[in-house]
Amino acid sequence: MTTQHILLTLVTALGVFALIRQIVGGILGSEWFNEIYQRRQHQHSLQKAYNNEKPLQIDDEYYRFKLDQLLAKDAEKRELALAYFDNVPPDPILVGKLIEILPRQRHKDLQERMLRLLCKTYVNLLKQKKETLTADNAAPSEEKATIKEWGIAISIWLTEIFLITISWLKVITPSFTQVLFVGLLLFVGMIGSVRIVIKDWRRFGKVTLIAIALLLAILHFYSKSTHTGVRHVNVNSLQAYSLSNVGISINYPNWVTADDVDLNKKAVSVLVRGNKSVAKDTLTLFFDYNPAVLKITDKTGKAISSRFDLTMGNPSGEPQEFYLQALDRKALQYALPTTTITTQIETKAVKRQKVSELALEIQLENPFWKDLRDLFLFLSPLSFGGGVFWFILDRLKKASK
Repeated sequence: MTTQHILLTLVTALGVFALIRQIVGGILGSEWFNEIYQRRQHQHSLQKAYNNEKPLQIDDEYYRFKLDQLLAKDAEKRELALAYFDNVPPDPILVGKLIEILPRQRHKDLQERMLRLLCKTYVNLLKQKKETLTADNAAPSEEKATIKEWGIAISIWLTEIFLITISWLKVITPSFTQVLFVGLLLFVGMIGSVRIVIKDWRRFGKVTLIAIALLLAILHFYSKSTHTGVRHVNVNSLQAYSLSNVGISINYPNWVTADDVDLNKKAVSVLVRGNKSVAKDTLTLFFDYNPAVLKITDKTGKAISSRFDLTMGNPSGEPQEFYLQALDRKALQYALPTTTITTQIETKAVKRQKVSELALEIQLENPFWKDLRDLFLFLSPLSFGGGVFWFILDRLKKASK
């Protein structure tokens, strides 16, 4: 994948974000969403504040409840909200809310009342030379994200899911460097969107630590699971290669990773099938591979020849096994992403020839991925433990007050 393709992908992502932003913004700002979720959510928060007997929190939640009531389907509820805001101190949150919902008003009289309230509130705010909130009149609850901010954050998350999905489905196949670049952008976008909706720095820090821990754990296990697997190639009949009544099947590893530098666990299983007419004949298999990247070993890790003499009848039905091992980390680091092992056959009657259907296409893992996996596995519990400890510490502090 070229840099031009990456730029095209990013431009596509921006286009997808703009589309999702419109859809999410429309949903979150709709009257039915306000009725189904927002109003009920603030009613619950208001009831909780009453139960906790916190007057300042009650005032704050009631104010937000009235803000949502400005978008109620019932015109009478909107009028009640307007009457309430006519008798409260000016607030920039109210200005933003009125600007947001004014274009949606269908009732002309309500629209005019909202416009007058907007002008009155804005003028009063301009008259205030400096905001002088004190500990007595400041709301104790933290600043909450607006519907618009939630819309932006959700749109970012959905766009990232879109990018991850097309990468998962291999619609795009970025290079190693490009994966790191795009991955960094996705990470920054995720953390930035969390910051948009969590205003309190302490809570943001705690949530971020736990989110990073989960993300690192997912990346570790994703890399471990995707860089595994077994492939199967099979030729039911070698008649095209002048061998009738003989077939070959091979199971081989999908990946050779940096872990295999020290662990010869990538087994290749070869099975030759034949009937009684060829039971005593021998078929010689040759596996041609790149010795600068791989080596073929036995079960103990000892290097062996890549030539194998197999009985074509194979009465026991047991396959021949050997193992593939990465030569060293440096070889993997500078090798191409894939390597091909070609399979050739030879008998007394048939000269040596390549069987293209039995080529083994093996993907090679850059050793940097192993380093990242090890780092993720080390940092994930530390980050998670730090976030949980922070939560517990704040709880203990609040309980002691």
